[in-house]
Amino acid sequence: MRAALNALLDYLNDLKNHFAACYDQRSRMVDSTLFVVLLLLSSAELKLFLSTKNFCDFEFVVETLVKNELYEELVLFLINSGEPEKGLPFIIGNIKEIDRKLFIQYVKHLYPGHLKLVFECTATLLIAEDFNDWFQIFVAENVLASKILPLAQDERDRIHSQTLAFAELHAHSLVLPLLEHMVAVENAALALNTCEISGESLKHLQWLELLHTRLAEKYISTVSALSIDLEEAESLRGKFRNFLRSSNHYAVDKLLSIEAMNSIFLEEKAIILEKSGRHKAVIDLYINKLRRVDLALEYCNSVSATTANPDLFLDVLCMLLDSRSPDLGPFLEVLTRSRLSLDPLKVLELLPEWVTVESVYPYISQLLQETITKTREQQVLKSLNKAKRLKAEEALLNLQRRSVFLSCDSPCYLCNKRLGNSVLILKTDFNVVHYGCYHNVPLDE
Repeated sequence: MRAALNALLDYLNDLKNHFAACYDQRSRMVDSTLFVVLLLLSSAELKLFLSTKNFCDFEFVVETLVKNELYEELVLFLINSGEPEKGLPFIIGNIKEIDRKLFIQYVKHLYPGHLKLVFECTATLLIAEDFNDWFQIFVAENVLASKILPLAQDERDRIHSQTLAFAELHAHSLVLPLLEHMVAVENAALALNTCEISGESLKHLQWLELLHTRLAEKYISTVSALSIDLEEAESLRGKFRNFLRSSNHYAVDKLLSIEAMNSIFLEEKAIILEKSGRHKAVIDLYINKLRRVDLALEYCNSVSATTANPDLFLDVLCMLLDSRSPDLGPFLEVLTRSRLSLDPLKVLELLPEWVTVESVYPYISQLLQETITKTREQQVLKSLNKAKRLKAEEALLNLQRRSVFLSCDSPCYLCNKRLGNSVLILKTDFNVVHYGCYHNVPLDE
């Protein structure tokens, strides 16, 4: 029996190769018969056969596999059948018998070409049980590389928009990781130059702004939730800060208008203000809200390192004086640490009447000492430069006083022959030689 089946298998393979890729009634009959033979002979070869393109009768193969409870082979056949709409009822009808991983594999094959079918599957069968399975359908690396990145930006935006809307409706806990994934996809697309952002792609720019702003808002709402623990909240805030520093697409004014940005997320607000170039607002936040003069000075130093803006340190002093606090410790500390970046005259003009000279005496005393030291250094340098110049002038005069008197009978310093009308060379020791003698003498002599 088995020998006969093997002989039949060889014959059917020859016929299959003869018909090649042509689809007609004969190829359908050959492949369907080949399916039956492999079903009787070998499960491994059957899986391999169903994993490749074939022309088997769809209803016959599906009914046979379901009857024999070969659900893995069923999923393989449906994935390669090219008819996902026809395969879905069979999958749903036997969902209790089909392994969950096989079902996920089938749904991954549908994404992103058949979004409606994917949502239909996941809404009824996955969401209620396990959000993570649903999430893996959209973030799998093979799906990202082979199906998402090659798409045109408009098509990719449409898929992401529909997927995000579905997640917000059915799976709230997956919105944040899904948004992170979508932002990563757009960054990867930009890195691969598969998407060029220009003034003409206004729709895509609007989608990017919506996506990045939505992610920032989700970070804020998630961290603000009472159910989240402190360690997880701090981890999310770290990711939020990194996102704010790296992204250039979120809506600044919309984020700043969120109430939590004025209470919980002050450091994040400082990052947003910094990226938008509102330096004075950043300094005000550090000093008056966070009470961190050190952060304000650190920020001033970082900005001054890239752009010359010494007035930032004066802004720090102004804000410290506006508090009218009797404690001038922070003010004097800033004066001491940033004195090299401050204009002394502007600092003295800045001092209000209620600040006594005695309170700022340490700064004035140190400033005077540094000014005197600097003046002395400049005087020493001036004297050294003057002496150097006089020495050079003296050497020049000495050289100009020296002269050489020659005649036709004057001897060459090297060969002692008459110079005559030959070409001459005057050496640095003021000896005169023939041009030929000078070049014929070895360098060491």
